[in-house]
Amino acid sequence: MAPEHPEMDEQTFQQVLSRLPINVRVPRSLQGLLTPDEITASCYADQRQFARFNKLSRGLLKRDEQRPSEEDAPAWHLVLITDISRLGIGLLHSEPLAPGPERNLWISGPENVRFHVVRCTRVNDQCYRIGARLTEPFQAKSLRRL
Repeated sequence: MAPEHPEMDEQTFQQVLSRLPINVRVPRSLQGLLTPDEITASCYADQRQFARFNKLSRGLLKRDEQRPSEEDAPAWHLVLITDISRLGIGLLHSEPLAPGPERNLWISGPENVRFHVVRCTRVNDQCYRIGARLTEPFQAKSLRRL
C-alpha cells in the first residue's frame, strides 16, 4: 500500500484509490453536492471569508489510529470531497470523525493537506458530512489543479 510518510507519488495514490471501495452511501437529499465544479453562492448569514467551490473528487484518509481497529480494516479510507475553499474542505465519509486531532488528507498524489474536523453530522449509517478547517490555507494554484 502507500508509504507511512505523508508524501505520496501520483502512481501510488492512484493504485490505492483503485483498490478501495466507495463505502459512503449518499442519500438523495445530498446528491446536489455531487455536481460539477462551480462556485457556491454565499448567503448573508454565511461566515465564510473566501469563496467555496463545489468540487467532487476522491481523497485518501489514513485510518484513525486512536480508534480501536479491526484486524481486517483497511489502512486507508476513500472519502468524497464535496467542496473546498482557501481555508476549509467538505467531506463525505462512511465513518464519523471526531473533532480534535490534526489529520492528513491526500487529494492527489503529491497534494497532502492537513486539517482539523470542525463538525461531523450523521446523515445515515454510512454517510457522515464533515466540515474541516485546513491547517494551512490553499494557494490559488493548488485549487486550480484539483
